[in-house]
Amino acid sequence: MPAPRRRAPRRRSRIANLRALANHGLLDRALVQDIDLLRAAKKAVLKEPGGDGMTEEIDAFCKLIQRNPNVAANIVNAPALIARKAEEELARVIAARTPEESRRLEREITALATWRRERASKPAGQREGPEPVLSAEGLRILGRQRPALRLYAGAALWVIQMSRPVRPSNLIRSRVRDAPEAKRNLGWIGETDAEIGYPKGEIKNDVAVTVPVTRDDATILRRWVCELRPRYALIDGVEDSVYLIPGRATPRHVKDFVRLPSGCVAVSTLAEIWAAATDIIGVGMTPHMCRHAVAT
Repeated sequence: MPAPRRRAPRRRSRIANLRALANHGLLDRALVQDIDLLRAAKKAVLKEPGGDGMTEEIDAFCKLIQRNPNVAANIVNAPALIARKAEEELARVIAARTPEESRRLEREITALATWRRERASKPAGQREGPEPVLSAEGLRILGRQRPALRLYAGAALWVIQMSRPVRPSNLIRSRVRDAPEAKRNLGWIGETDAEIGYPKGEIKNDVAVTVPVTRDDATILRRWVCELRPRYALIDGVEDSVYLIPGRATPRHVKDFVRLPSGCVAVSTLAEIWAAATDIIGVGMTPHMCRHAVAT
């Protein structure tokens, strides 16, 4: 008679144990952040010993997609649905401004944008004068756009996950400009299209991947990177870094000999942005689940 099967610990306990080991045993802060992302998303994806890498939860989710065309349609159209909602919220906030608020904000943003443009065109030794800052009133007015901008950032994340699903750490490290030791992951093709690429060593399978992005998805990426992303950085008070979503965190290094600069979004913030965007389509998914949804 076979021995009774040992009952697996509850998911919450497993995550707590993993976090304690990473934090106090391995002293690996980056690993702690990755585990916190699982907590924040409220759905852990864990491989069982001897299993095929698909948890029961993911298996059930893929079956749901296969059996329910509406769910599948929402996932496929997620970037456009999320971007449309973000644009609606942004338009509502802007329309609620008084004429005086609009004029004040336009003057301050123009002065700041002009200073940054001139600074970028000069060598480091020739940059003079302090950077203009938004007044408290200007920040208050602009800050009303923050939820809508975060939502649009979520649409940009969904574009990537529907084009070439990657791990959360790759989303955090995705770059829109070249870094000193690593090239950008997002580039432009002509006036309308885009391209997402990850060199060998940056993604799980250790192969170079390049994926074209066209039509509405490319429009969403351009709108975010070229127009809304600088505004998001301004509102959050962070530098306009090389990353898709700028922040104050430092990414985990891709390789020992590659050093990525600080200025990426924190794991917890990424989880919040992703969750808010996913609520729009009414399907509970983690970034990891996108890998299986696209394959399905």
